[in-house]
Amino acid sequence: MKLAPVLAQYLATHKVLSLPGLGTFHADSTYNPEVDYSKKAVPC
Repeated sequence: MKLAPVLAQYLATHKVLSLPGLGTFHADSTYNPEVDYSKKAVPC
């Protein structure tokens, strides 16, 4: 199981994710969990 998608979903749902040793991450209202931000845009 990969943790990145699980952590991203948690952050999207709860808006705050605290990871000891790494810090606290906050999600704002511009994040859309339906969009795959890892894919690069293809120029036209």
